[in-house]
Amino acid sequence: MQKIKRVIILSLFLLPIGLHAQVSNADSSATPNNYLRVFLEGIPDWEDYIKVNLWFVDYVRDPKEAQVHVIISLQATASGGSLYHLFFLGRENFKGKNDTLTYTALEENTNRKTRDEITTVLTSGLASYISANGQRKYLAYNYGVSQAEVQQSFDKWNNWVFTVQGNFDLAADQNQTIYNGFGSLSASKITDDWKLSLVTDATVNNNSFATDTINYTSNTIIKNLNGFIVKSINDHWSVGLQPAYYSSNYSNIKTQLSLAAGVEYNIFPYSQSVNHFFTFRYRLQPLYNFYIDSTIFNVTQEFLMNHVLDATFTRISNWGNFSITATASQYLNHPQEYRLDGEAQIDFHIAKGLFLNLIGNASLINNQRSVSKAILTPQEVLLQQREILTTYSTGFSIGITYTFGSIFNNIVNPRYETGVNISNEIQNPKGEGAD
Repeated sequence: MQKIKRVIILSLFLLPIGLHAQVSNADSSATPNNYLRVFLEGIPDWEDYIKVNLWFVDYVRDPKEAQVHVIISLQATASGGSLYHLFFLGRENFKGKNDTLTYTALEENTNRKTRDEITTVLTSGLASYISANGQRKYLAYNYGVSQAEVQQSFDKWNNWVFTVQGNFDLAADQNQTIYNGFGSLSASKITDDWKLSLVTDATVNNNSFATDTINYTSNTIIKNLNGFIVKSINDHWSVGLQPAYYSSNYSNIKTQLSLAAGVEYNIFPYSQSVNHFFTFRYRLQPLYNFYIDSTIFNVTQEFLMNHVLDATFTRISNWGNFSITATASQYLNHPQEYRLDGEAQIDFHIAKGLFLNLIGNASLINNQRSVSKAILTPQEVLLQQREILTTYSTGFSIGITYTFGSIFNNIVNPRYETGVNISNEIQNPKGEGAD
């Protein structure tokens, strides 16, 4: 944390103190070819704002055309804020020159404040590249502030963060009425040594359909209560305990109580998780089920000893992002019953202007002990109101994008857009007069 604070102080108070780019009338003859070529990745919602304010570089559409590839990633902080990592990857004449800056956005930050400060840190990170590119005459530095006072704030909440969420949807016509409701409450505390969390939520889905010949009503209620306590052992090992409560009339479960104890190992140090991580987690989970109806095994309640093994690998790179998770679970007291799940996602840059997006998941299911033996109505089957037996499930999506033309992408013109792409306070393409 001290290292992060030092970098933030350096970025927000020393380098950006009055750091700005100024172009005099004598410099107006500069051509775009003299500007540093930058490929920016990671904050699409703010790209237009950055292009308007940090205008003295050329933004290209393909990382292969860039002299500096900037990747911005973020992680949630314990206090509800966001920790941004800005990776500067040198190309062409800057090959081998790689830098990293970090910035912490507090939870109380407005979107505008975070956006402005990210732009400041980005400008600081690009300063050395701009200077080495022969553009130092365009940069003016003002060291008007000689020092910054840093104080450690008193936290009256002692690192606890609380979140309340709720929504309600209603749709109706002459024959049908549908309403869906969701509510959740969570509390969490995260420190370097401990991670504590308690989350409770409930979902209600109601569908009423009536005509001259059909009158049908379905109601699905799902309730969850999940907690976990995780202790950091070192930079590779963690142990955890996860109590849980679950109820779902869709899955024929009146009450499910469980307590999972587990251990996790990360092949890479946790401190490198912003770049990559490869974790294995094993959990032993005794659970007790009380069923609404008698199941296909002719029981109304039973004890199950479940154990689960997860493996997750994630890699963030300049060619794209990749993540894959595999999960295997089995009932130890019913060893013939198990479930295997896998999910993978990749955003891959395959050629100039060509991007491939892939998401896939698959499950092999052989552990549905809660399925009711009651005969379902056609409406319940067609509307998926009750869980039925299946041996597998799959899902896959693929997307491709291709752009061509000019490699430069500097101009921002928000006319005739479906939404506002840059903030209204930006009036001048060189940032003059902006708040």
